[in-house]
Amino acid sequence: MNIPGPSVNDKTLLHQASRLGKRLDGRVLDQVRALKITVVSQGVVQVHLGRTSVLGEVRAELVPPFPDKPNEGMVQLELIPTPMADPCIEPGRSALPETLKDARGILMRSIIRSRCVDTEALCVLAGKLVWSVKIELRILDNGGNVIDCASIAAIAALRNFRVKKVDVVGDVVTVHEPFDYVPVPLTIHHDPISVSFSVLQLPADKDAQVKEEQKVISDPTALEESVADAMIVITASGTQEKSVLFGIHKHGGVPVPVECITRCCIVGQQQAAERAAQIRSILEQYEVWRKGRPMHSRGVGEEPEPHADLHADPAPPPGAPGGGVEVKVEADGVVEG
Repeated sequence: MNIPGPSVNDKTLLHQASRLGKRLDGRVLDQVRALKITVVSQGVVQVHLGRTSVLGEVRAELVPPFPDKPNEGMVQLELIPTPMADPCIEPGRSALPETLKDARGILMRSIIRSRCVDTEALCVLAGKLVWSVKIELRILDNGGNVIDCASIAAIAALRNFRVKKVDVVGDVVTVHEPFDYVPVPLTIHHDPISVSFSVLQLPADKDAQVKEEQKVISDPTALEESVADAMIVITASGTQEKSVLFGIHKHGGVPVPVECITRCCIVGQQQAAERAAQIRSILEQYEVWRKGRPMHSRGVGEEPEPHADLHADPAPPPGAPGGGVEVKVEADGVVEG
């Protein structure tokens, strides 16, 4: 589907506003949009960054490991567009449009290849059973800067996800349901969050005696992304006091000075730390709310409130009430009994 690009008037208006240090939505050049994180359920989070909205969901299942990595689990990431999110997304086609292919690659490098999730902790039975964690990021509305919104949704969903408790006796693996034993959180080493910038190459105007210059804007909207001559994505993790830079991604043919890249790194690390702190705050509030609910208000499959003597009694045998599901490991895969 061919979607027309920005008009000449839109591009001229954005350039003129950028010279004055202003933007069409009222923000200044280095100001980001409001961030809203909604915890839908355990492992399901919806993130709003201005008009952009992404639903992050994490699931896990027991699978045989890869032969070359018998002691490591798997982490997969999928960026799923929806036709209502963007006019460039065609209904009935699962392939990502050109505008979102870079976004998936950046998210893969920042979350999967940075090994933020401890894959060795996902091993249940070496060489036979491991947890396969899948992160689904569903784009609900593309108002610009999908990369930042999706990275926040992925980290928040991973932090809020719990895997079922597993007991291993010999070659017998018992998977306990959440209402019998409290599920276990994932082991996460760091929170890699992406921060995007758009670079505008403003042309010279002899009549107005204006020289050619570059402007860098934070958290671009969809219109600003379509007009931008280059994009810079900074991936960082940590706090305001101590931050780690994981990657710098730049695409677009316009050359960018080193000073501009350095400034983007500094601002990106600060914004990543602020967003990580907001994620932790929201999830802490959710845990307080969840544990404070009465037992009768919990839905089916939700874990009870943990207390000191939850595991004081010996575990019942598999198949008995509260005994979980016995999983027999065979050569051709996993069979649940």
